[in-house]
Amino acid sequence: IDWSQWIWHIGAIVLFFALSNGFYRLFHDGYMLYQPDIVQYRGMAQESKAYELLHEESVQWSNSMFGGMPTYQSGGEGGTFDWSEELRKGYSQLFAGSEIGILLIAMFSAYLLAIALGASAWWGLLAGLAFGFSTILVLYLGAGHRSKVWALSFMPGVVLGVVWAYRGLIWRGVSLVVLFLSLHLLSNHFQMTYYLILFLGTFIVSLGIKRWREGRLQGFLRSSVMLLLAAVLSSLPSSLNILNTQSYSTYTTRGKAILDIDEDGLLRGSDGSQLDIKELAGSQAVANSGDGLGDNYILEYSMAKMEWLA
Repeated sequence: IDWSQWIWHIGAIVLFFALSNGFYRLFHDGYMLYQPDIVQYRGMAQESKAYELLHEESVQWSNSMFGGMPTYQSGGEGGTFDWSEELRKGYSQLFAGSEIGILLIAMFSAYLLAIALGASAWWGLLAGLAFGFSTILVLYLGAGHRSKVWALSFMPGVVLGVVWAYRGLIWRGVSLVVLFLSLHLLSNHFQMTYYLILFLGTFIVSLGIKRWREGRLQGFLRSSVMLLLAAVLSSLPSSLNILNTQSYSTYTTRGKAILDIDEDGLLRGSDGSQLDIKELAGSQAVANSGDGLGDNYILEYSMAKMEWLA
């Protein structure tokens, strides 16, 4: 055992712990971070929460959200034991605020990933600090995008587990994937899961081609099977939520449009009447008139179509 490296790891934990508590130090004085999206979420869940308080049973439908929708995406309880949820609750209770805990996880997991990829301890510390205090993790929490920040913060741990598994540390890597991927899926932000799948898929395919050329395909396949089993095991606690989300998404703006709009932007009725849909619903209506959301909607609050190349 290289004890000098263990000293570095312990020192990194102490540093990240001090910085995360210092950055959110007002939580220790009883303050809370005002998050607009969380406030709106609590308002949407108020009807179901009040019903549960009065009748001591959960309700699966609420009329307070839009025209009515199921509550499993707004605080409804499924009544089943979820070990990943209990683990996250227990971890969050160790700190004055969950924001402190997730910042600590983000920094330390990015630190370990940088070390595993060959960075020195100093560069590992810088990687952890850069990731933990990146604008997307800090500013998104301020807006209330808590699920996205949680999902992003667990991603370096998943990648680290995959790297370890393909380097021959199969059980260590698989264990880490099960832990971090289950917590990532529990965050319930499947857009980030989609990006994670794209990244890991590209990495695994590239590594597979390299191992095949080197004549080491057998070990690669063995690690891949173990990682696949780890992914299945990780998804079990969130499987019901994933299936419900997939089923319900077809009835939302992410599903197929129920109105057909002409290429000229006119909505035609059976009686021969016509309406300029742009005047009724804005320019996004035409863009989102097919299957799912249009490109302009997706990129409006994120990146332009070619910006990701930068």
